Amino acid sequence: MWVDKYLFWFNPITGYTVLGNIRASVIYDVPVVMALLSIIPGFAIAFLKVEMDFFKDYDAYYNAVRTWGKLKDLYKLADRMIESARSAFFETLRFQAFTAVFLVFVQEVIFKFLKLPPAYLPLFDILLASNVLLMGYVTIYALLSYFDLRKELVKMTFSFFVLNLSFTFFTQLLGPYYYGYGYMFAILFSLLLGMEYLRRFLNEVHYRTFVLRE
Repeated sequence: MWVDKYLFWFNPITGYTVLGNIRASVIYDVPVVMALLSIIPGFAIAFLKVEMDFFKDYDAYYNAVRTWGKLKDLYKLADRMIESARSAFFETLRFQAFTAVFLVFVQEVIFKFLKLPPAYLPLFDILLASNVLLMGYVTIYALLSYFDLRKELVKMTFSFFVLNLSFTFFTQLLGPYYYGYGYMFAILFSLLLGMEYLRRFLNEVHYRTFVLRE
């Protein structure tokens, strides 16, 4: 998730040398930092939903698997676990989206209070939308990690890296109006990929648990 920052730091048009090999990008760094602060509440919600609500149902299902629970109970527990995963994902997205919308309404006041130029606002809005997707990405990543889907995690992460690198480079060629869109679309496609991996696994969770061994 940092490769786009490196591109802006080391692009001679958007970056400059701070000290030695330390680089910065005035046009990109400020709205990035401001937007990243907005995910703090979203991370709290994601942690609570995944590590408490989802884990409880996850542990109940796999405990029944280990103790040879009845088939009807396994189906019931799996349905509850799937619903808990869905709830963790959408609740995190909903809360982060609410945070982003709230900040859009008060952003001018915040920027004025911090004495930041209003020229940052369009990029700040794009990054706020990107961070809604980022929290969805983080939640999906955590859920896939619970099921130890390492190949899927590598593919999801590598796609984010490649897309963020290529899309950001392309938007730099297009000009300042398109800054931030590369990061946003990279997260979007990687999030959709992770959602598909999780959907496939949960649709065949009994088969993947009892039969399939990779």
